[in-house]
Amino acid sequence: MTPQRLVQPADNISNSSRRDQNGMRHFAMARIVGTMQRKPIHPLSVWIPVIIIVLGLVVGWNYMIHLRGHQEDGPSRPPFLNRLEQDITLIERSGREVNLSELLGTVYLVGYVFTECPRDCIGVLTQLSDIEQEFRGEEGLKFLAVSLDPERDTPERLSEWASIHGVDRRNWWFLTTDDPPKLANYMHRQMMFMTPIKHTDPEMIAREGRFAHDSRIALIDHGGHLRGFYPLIDPNLGGQAYRKLLNDLRIVLEERRRAQRRG
Repeated sequence: MTPQRLVQPADNISNSSRRDQNGMRHFAMARIVGTMQRKPIHPLSVWIPVIIIVLGLVVGWNYMIHLRGHQEDGPSRPPFLNRLEQDITLIERSGREVNLSELLGTVYLVGYVFTECPRDCIGVLTQLSDIEQEFRGEEGLKFLAVSLDPERDTPERLSEWASIHGVDRRNWWFLTTDDPPKLANYMHRQMMFMTPIKHTDPEMIAREGRFAHDSRIALIDHGGHLRGFYPLIDPNLGGQAYRKLLNDLRIVLEERRRAQRRG
């Protein structure tokens, strides 16, 4: 006799499969519930991510405020290179003795000159005169031309030289001294100009003048701080230096006005 194969009806198979699937789902849910019951969620695991997100938003907001503040303040302020701690008495082209401390509260530009200078000093005067025109009517701005040849540059000679070059105005000081070593030391140590070199070769003197000297312009603020040097007559850097000086002057003059408003 041929054995009979037992065939389970399709409905029974389908019902059995569904029971198995439902059983597995119940089993999985029971494990999840059991796990949650065994390991409750710690409050910090919820709050720590929230705190991190909030701190990130606060830091980002403050950074945006910081950037906006810099944009409103405009270009960066020129640095503080030195402070004129000492005073010095010099002779102005009018013959009057003056102290540099008289200029506290004003902003001024300083350049080294001498009346026998064949070219650089005239270029310095021309650049300073152009800057004066840029700031016409600015009472808090003065210009100082300091002689590095006091033995020859008498007040009378400086006065004539200023008149020849069209800068014989009240807001310009042309300065000399009876004590050249003291003035040279002051210019080097306080205003940080490079020490001039005196020429001895006649051909060099005829071509370059008696001195090779620092032809940069120094910016002094209303508090007597050295704020920058500017090589205005440098053939490569002059244009850039001129624009930077104009920018720095605006900033330093605004600092002076704020100080005046504060009293």
